[in-house]
Amino acid sequence: MPISYQLFGQGLNRLSLAVLGAGFVVVFFLLGQPNVSRAEGVWGPQLHWPQRLLGVSFSDTNNGWVVGDSGTILHTKDGGLSWVEQLSGTDVSLTAVCFVDSLNGWVVGGRGTILHTSDGGDEWVFQDGETNLWLGDVAFVDTLLGWAVGDSGLILHTTDGGSSWYRQRYADKPLYTVFFLDSKWGWAGGTGPTYGGATILYTEDGGRGWYEGEANLPLCYGIYFVDSLNGWAVGCSMPPQPPPWLRPIIHTRNGGVTWCDQEYEGHAIYDIFMADLYNGWATGCYCIFHTSNGGYTWEGYYGPGLWCLGKLSFPDPDHGWVVATWASFPIDYMGAVFSYRNSSGIEERDSEHRGGESFALQQNYPNPFNSNTAISYQLSAIRPHRTTLRIYNVLGREVRTLVNEPQKRGYYKVIWDGRDNRGKEVSSGVYFCRLEVIGGGLRETKTRKLIVLR
Repeated sequence: MPISYQLFGQGLNRLSLAVLGAGFVVVFFLLGQPNVSRAEGVWGPQLHWPQRLLGVSFSDTNNGWVVGDSGTILHTKDGGLSWVEQLSGTDVSLTAVCFVDSLNGWVVGGRGTILHTSDGGDEWVFQDGETNLWLGDVAFVDTLLGWAVGDSGLILHTTDGGSSWYRQRYADKPLYTVFFLDSKWGWAGGTGPTYGGATILYTEDGGRGWYEGEANLPLCYGIYFVDSLNGWAVGCSMPPQPPPWLRPIIHTRNGGVTWCDQEYEGHAIYDIFMADLYNGWATGCYCIFHTSNGGYTWEGYYGPGLWCLGKLSFPDPDHGWVVATWASFPIDYMGAVFSYRNSSGIEERDSEHRGGESFALQQNYPNPFNSNTAISYQLSAIRPHRTTLRIYNVLGREVRTLVNEPQKRGYYKVIWDGRDNRGKEVSSGVYFCRLEVIGGGLRETKTRKLIVLR
């Protein structure tokens, strides 16, 4: 039976919730934990859960999903203020989730489990990957093209949204993570055959050919690239022998052919997100780390107690979520969700960026408008760049996501019907349309003011 509840306030206070019926009782305990605020933004707790939470994916700043042990799938439509348990139809451990929009998503896990939804998770359907091997991660670039990785170096690929899957690679050591920038450029990482030799693979053709890079890392748990050349990989630096340990964050400037160490002293990092060439986040045991110089230095940013923090999801650089996989102290719950918000507000402006104009955002027409308005923009980059077009209110809160996908050079026109992400008409007032393009080591934004008159 799905369980829905809502949390209010800036921090979490102790709360118990009992659900009685059909001879069972479910009790949740939430412990107080203050938010931590700095100039860049705020991290704070949102949810504690009885089972481990292993994967997280947000398609926008409102819609998100987390997965974990015992077939757990949780969904939020309000940025994590409230969560609803969805029926997965399985009791296996679910390790990863990927949504390309608010409706289409995939989940993978133990015993070769692949689940798909086309309605935001109201119904999950099993897909046949023709394997019983454990699957550790999944990545889709649109509603058709996707990859899943897992035990024995398995890489599965689909070109029809998962209706059929076929093997691209099958080796010996498990793969834990997969990341695709677009339909061609992708990377996968996992266990290496020897100390200091994590398997980090790269492809330039959508996986028709996979090649192994030179990486000085025993285990690889997470990979993130901002373009086809610049990327980071993280993992476990602790070999089966005493220190010195290898550093668990490595960086490449040639698409993963070779990798170099970054200045971080520690033994385990589990995931990484980079907003651009300079600013990013990484998670590890007991702490979230931040860099503002491309990883040359990392600093502890937020310590949520004795939690082991795992996978990250950032739908944009100002909003992020991380799941906790376990706690190193005796408690009644094993999973948690923490969220980040850069609440600097929205104003009408163009970002500062290097070089010539790489894109243009036109003023919407008509403006003011009553029911519909057209928003036109132009992209100039040859390679596809991550492009988002979002509507915000005067408080800086997201109202509607109109575009969130890689787009290449060309002219685009989007119609906004004056409704929010839930399909409700917005009230009269001032709104802001923000176009953001991430790629080539840059993050650029342009904002225009819109007026709704009802």
